[in-house]
Amino acid sequence: MPGKLTTPKTVAAAKAVYVQAVSETGRQDMALARADIAKSTVHNWRKADPEFNTAVERAIEEACDLLEDEAVRRGVHGVEEPVFQGGKQVGLIRKYSDTLLMFILNGRRPECFKHRHEHTGAGGKPLIPTVRELTDDELLAIVAAGGRGPGTAPKKESPPVAGSVH
Repeated sequence: MPGKLTTPKTVAAAKAVYVQAVSETGRQDMALARADIAKSTVHNWRKADPEFNTAVERAIEEACDLLEDEAVRRGVHGVEEPVFQGGKQVGLIRKYSDTLLMFILNGRRPECFKHRHEHTGAGGKPLIPTVRELTDDELLAIVAAGGRGPGTAPKKESPPVAGSVH
C-alpha cells in the first residue's frame, strides 16, 4: 500500500524520488515502487502540476538516452562473453549486435535504412487503379479479357468436385 503523503514536504520528496527513478530505470513500475506511490497519484500530479509533468517527460528522455547509449555500446563496441571448453572458461569472445545497430540506423538515418518501400504501377500509377483512373482503352481491354485486367492470367476452370452433378 502506498505511503501517506500528508505534507507538502512528503509530496515533494515522493515526486523527486519518482522522477529520479524514471530517469535511472525508464520504468514506471520501478519508479512507483521506489517512491511508494500509486499510479493514479502520478497521473493526478502530472495533470495538476505542469512542472512535475515536464520533469517526468525530461526523465523519460534521459532514460531513453541511456538505453540508446547501451544499444550503441552493444552494437559498435560489443560485449565480451566467456568461452567454455571442457567445462572450464578458456577465453572471451566479443559479440556485437547487428540488430541493435540496424535499429539505431533506422532511427537516425531513415532515408537510408528504413525498411519502407512504395510500390506503384507503370508510370507511377497505383497497382490497382480505380475505375475512374482507367482510360477508355484500358476499360475496353478489361472487358475483352472477361472482366480481368490486362496482363493477368486467364481465369482457370475449377475441377469438378467428386459426387457433384454437372
